[in-house]
Amino acid sequence: MRRAIFTHAVRVKERVSADAPFGLGLRLSAKAAGELVEAPGPFRDELERAGMYVFTVNGFPYGRFHGGRVKQNVYLPDWATPQRLRYTVDLAEILAVLLPKGLSGTISTSPLVYGKDLPATAIENLLATARVLEKIHTRTGREIHLAIEPEPDCTLENTAEVLAFFDLLRRRRDGEIPPHLGICLDTCHHAVNFERPVEVLARLTAAGIPVPKIQLSAALRVREGQPAPALLEPFAEEVYLHQTRVRNAEGLHSFPDLPAALEAAPDGEWRTHFHVPLHFESPGGLETTADLLDAEFIAAAATPGRHLEIETYTFDRLPGTPGNVVDAIVGEFHWLRETDDPG
Repeated sequence: MRRAIFTHAVRVKERVSADAPFGLGLRLSAKAAGELVEAPGPFRDELERAGMYVFTVNGFPYGRFHGGRVKQNVYLPDWATPQRLRYTVDLAEILAVLLPKGLSGTISTSPLVYGKDLPATAIENLLATARVLEKIHTRTGREIHLAIEPEPDCTLENTAEVLAFFDLLRRRRDGEIPPHLGICLDTCHHAVNFERPVEVLARLTAAGIPVPKIQLSAALRVREGQPAPALLEPFAEEVYLHQTRVRNAEGLHSFPDLPAALEAAPDGEWRTHFHVPLHFESPGGLETTADLLDAEFIAAAATPGRHLEIETYTFDRLPGTPGNVVDAIVGEFHWLRETDDPG
């Protein structure tokens, strides 16, 4: 983590935020969190000297996330286990020290469990974490929100399931949503399910469900009539899970990973859970869902206090010759700023 920050992130800062502090989103494994929670103060001071600060933590992947096969293991241990609870509490204690004064924090986390069976212990662990966050707020003054991140094929994957789950939480608390709990809206994930992020955000806001964090990301898309299997086959790699949805006149067809969709090869529009850079371009009919992150969405998303984080992690899994990761991240910032202010 330190190598990534002080080798790469500092170079991104020089090019996109040279004259102002640069906000970082950390990805801490349970092992790294267990080390850092013992003394996060010196790390905070080191970041401050480099002109950077932490405002959010990706608490979704518990263990290794790069350099080896991940697939369904990314969801383990899930929210039914005490390990997930302890890990998330460690992240909260770390973030309470790293946060600049007056700034709230967010921790994005997995959508409870992989699959649709929700153990009662998952809800209990989630509520226990919310109680810890309330105690941290009282003790330190640092307000931290746990943001559940819906993802295809998990307990929470679309807007309807999120609404139903928060109704369940309300019934357990006399009509109130537990403090410090909300949703991390990942725009790639909802786009895979053929949901427009601007509409998802509007529905959640209307229902009173907090959305303290939004991950700006793009999925792969192939329009109907294009040779989807040929275009997407190079992206069927062995590290990450790439859930795929195909929509045609018969409805929405779901596949747990890209190879299964390639084998079935249905007609229709394809969308695949493969986080590509926001400015990704490819010839021959392969597109992305980045066009859903238009000025209307950015205007709705960028409200005071809400965290926006660019979320691309597949730079080394893209077909072809790997590019420079710093150039790629800087390119995403420039793309986003042009979208926000096309003039």
